[in-house]
Amino acid sequence: MIEEHFDLTTPAGTMPTWTFRPDGAGPYPVVLFLMDAPGMREEVRDMARRLATTGYYVMTSQLYYRDVREFNVFETGDRDRMFELMSNLSNAMVVEDSNVMLAHAEADGGAADTSKVGTVG
Repeated sequence: MIEEHFDLTTPAGTMPTWTFRPDGAGPYPVVLFLMDAPGMREEVRDMARRLATTGYYVMTSQLYYRDVREFNVFETGDRDRMFELMSNLSNAMVVEDSNVMLAHAEADGGAADTSKVGTVG
């Protein structure tokens, strides 16, 4: 398994991002794994890893990056903050972030053609 963690530059700031793919050159079909409301956490990355082991190039990002670099409601216990972060994030923002993620994947030799992409989350 090849894992990478890096920051992607978006029009709104710096988005922490992770990619997972099987060993080997690829290219592998691309899947965007969108985090859920509780925030980016190891469980999300574990699910992305499991998907990658079946032959996919999987990307996941901290979508709350406009407000916080890190957030995990299970660590903080702050459900009010989770709901605040959720309401600050719009579909248009997720589309903008997804486009940046896809541009990165397109430039990565480990990822296949991004004209057909799977999305979960």
